[in-house]
Amino acid sequence: MIEPGVAEGLSTLEVGSLYRLVRFAWHQEEPCTLPDEDSSLAMVAGVMDEDWRRMRPRLFLALAATGCTPGGRLLLQHARRVFDDLASKASTTSAAKRAAGLAGARARWQQDGRRMAADGKCHTRAMQVPSAAPSVRPERNSF
Repeated sequence: MIEPGVAEGLSTLEVGSLYRLVRFAWHQEEPCTLPDEDSSLAMVAGVMDEDWRRMRPRLFLALAATGCTPGGRLLLQHARRVFDDLASKASTTSAAKRAAGLAGARARWQQDGRRMAADGKCHTRAMQVPSAAPSVRPERNSF
């Protein structure tokens, strides 16, 4: 979620803090945003306030945290581009899988001579075929 080549110049503590900040930002109501408050950011990063003040400029450079949203939150631009790209791919994949599933279901239902509506739901009763599997109920002994 950071620009390529930036993480190599960060310390281990900074990389860990960066990871925690990105993970936190990814799950916010407005994706890829962070609160614009140093004490909150230090808490999320898992560092003391004095460490945060020292690390902040380097982490913000790594996060490409420029500008604020209308709600006063920091926007992580690179992470947001990645988030939007993945969300778009997930939506496309989901729609393709749904269409393939419906097409397969229609083909199966048409082979059996049954009818399927355009919404993918069957409007006929399921066939009641006795099972060849053995019963799982214990047999009662008559005394």
